[in-house]
Amino acid sequence: MDRFFAVLSYEWRRVSRAPGFLAVGGIFLLLSTLVFWSVFPSYGAGPRSVRPAVLWLERSWPMVLVLIPALTADTIAGERSAGTFEGLFRDGAAAVEIVLGKFCTLYIYSLFLWSFALILQPLALRAASLSLPFPLATGSEFLKIFRTIALGSAFYLSCGLFLSTIARSSTAAGAATFALLTIFLFGPRIVSKLLSADRWPILWDLLARLAIGPAGRPESVCGGAIAGLVGTATATALVLSAIFLRRR
Repeated sequence: MDRFFAVLSYEWRRVSRAPGFLAVGGIFLLLSTLVFWSVFPSYGAGPRSVRPAVLWLERSWPMVLVLIPALTADTIAGERSAGTFEGLFRDGAAAVEIVLGKFCTLYIYSLFLWSFALILQPLALRAASLSLPFPLATGSEFLKIFRTIALGSAFYLSCGLFLSTIARSSTAAGAATFALLTIFLFGPRIVSKLLSADRWPILWDLLARLAIGPAGRPESVCGGAIAGLVGTATATALVLSAIFLRRR
């Protein structure tokens, strides 16, 4: 892993200087703020069973359909098309170091965007001289929100990175990532509605949980079994990325 930090530094410079990444981050923060302001009026009559921050995450999460493809499409396929990718191998970096370096950079950037978007909401309320008579979320709910963001971002980014590894162009990688995330976000919910909860109780419960989290209320995604499943799938996608990268 001698070259891992060199790849990490190279990727961070590339991300921080690329206008496209900065534009994606700005658009994401703007849209997340607009989503929060669409949630805020519904709490004017008083508190509801779902806290504002939890409802904000539920309504904001489908933005990963745009955020993840935008972050991952150029990661490998774009560099390969531009002819800059082979330089990493010439510097002696192994395939696993390249994959981990790129993944960690995008993961840190993604967590920064989500965290800053969440912190931005109370600041926006204060700037507008508005306030809620109750907190945006309890301490345990904030923990579950961040856990949901951490798990979901890791899994979706690993899928996007894998598709960028095997795709021939950035456009193909972005389209494939968008299609796959659409299936992950909405597929379990559709299938769970088609199944009978009485005849298939275990499968129905699993699909219902996957349909809610991480694309919805965080409490359902934080169970040990679901967290383990997401973690295993993330690691598998990264291993496959390194294997295919080495072969290409």
